[in-house]
Amino acid sequence: MRKPAALIAAVMTAAVFGAGEVAASPQWTLRFSYVPEQVYQGLPAAVSVLVKPDTARCSLTVRYADGSLQKGLGLRRASSGRIAWQWTMTLDAPAGPARARVSCGSSGSLSAPFRVVGVRTPG
Repeated sequence: MRKPAALIAAVMTAAVFGAGEVAASPQWTLRFSYVPEQVYQGLPAAVSVLVKPDTARCSLTVRYADGSLQKGLGLRRASSGRIAWQWTMTLDAPAGPARARVSCGSSGSLSAPFRVVGVRTPG
């Protein structure tokens, strides 16, 4: 009768420690490597990600405070697990909060906020 109890204890111990090992080694498939805190009207902006698998295809969407979307970002294929998008903010880009969203199919999606800062003109 002791053998079943010992077996149950061993299985429970393995399950607890096995779950701890999985939790201790987090697996990621998509993460930002760069998102600006703020960007300025009329200047370059960039977002980059690290993704697995190393040749995943991802798209970037940037939504501005007024709900408009940045054009020309499109779909990119990773090279060695890295993808970067660069664009120049227009002088009339809506100032205020904005959001960058990256979607990579089965590798997942993520988003991050940033702020568009208006350019002051001498007046």
